[in-house]
Amino acid sequence: MTLDPTEYSPIPGAPKTTGPQGEPPVPPSPVRQRLARFWSGASRASLFVVLSFLLWWLFAWALAEQAWIENQLMWTVFSLFPAVLVTTILLLRTGPAHSFAAICLPGGWPALQDTCLGIALGTGVGLAVSGIQYAAGWVTLNSVAEVWSSNSEGSFVWTPSLGIGMAVLALGSTGEELLFRGYGLQQLIRATNPWFAVLGTSTVFGIMHGGNPDASPVGIVNTVLFGVLFGFALIRHGSLWLPVGMHFGWNATLATIGANVSGLRIRLAGFELVPSGPAIWSGADYGPEASLLASFAVAAAGFVLWKIPPLRQGPRLWD
Repeated sequence: MTLDPTEYSPIPGAPKTTGPQGEPPVPPSPVRQRLARFWSGASRASLFVVLSFLLWWLFAWALAEQAWIENQLMWTVFSLFPAVLVTTILLLRTGPAHSFAAICLPGGWPALQDTCLGIALGTGVGLAVSGIQYAAGWVTLNSVAEVWSSNSEGSFVWTPSLGIGMAVLALGSTGEELLFRGYGLQQLIRATNPWFAVLGTSTVFGIMHGGNPDASPVGIVNTVLFGVLFGFALIRHGSLWLPVGMHFGWNATLATIGANVSGLRIRLAGFELVPSGPAIWSGADYGPEASLLASFAVAAAGFVLWKIPPLRQGPRLWD
């Protein structure tokens, strides 16, 4: 029997060759590689969205009759967070397995460092915007009792204890960041490019806030801009903890000083900031997010993030 040199190696145990000279296999063309990367990223991003919303609905259904759920905000937060977390874990463990660090969620000291930096930035922006509004006379400081008597129908007012309020705000911020800047966004970056993915998901982020009480066009646009800011923080610094901290810092600061948070009146103290000037500067009942000052603040925060050197830049899901 004659051996075909194009199929067999003359060295026992060696791999088969692809030709008389044993040339390596021809790699896929750049176009095929790009298409394969697009399909992989887009399909897994789509799976993330479908599973997240399915589990969100299931958790919401399970919590619908729970007596400890005081209002719709708690119901939403306590169903969204576990739904997105479970979805993220499932998809990280299936297919090409990845750790949380791959989606920019390292543990230990890096997590604490990035979260604290984010909280400091979010708090600083919230205090700066509200402080300017108060100094200019666009908002006034009233006691909660004075304002409750004039609440409009359908408005949301909640006065939890400090601990419960902070816990709900922390879980809400983390859940939203996992949903909009976590596994799904990062797979979409793999499929397309960072800015297309960030702009697209930030637009959805803003539209989903359009159903909040007293939402306005400026408020929705600014919510989109905040989404872009959080996405930029993720890409620039390679850490999802940073936008989580910024998101929580902004929300917690507004709730603590008595300002509305995306149309929600979450009061952690016995007073609140009431709009008394032009809506374009006060944000009206939607809160500071619906003011032009918030637009300027987003730009300023983006500049600060750009100037701060990245603390770390490890392997990322989209690399």
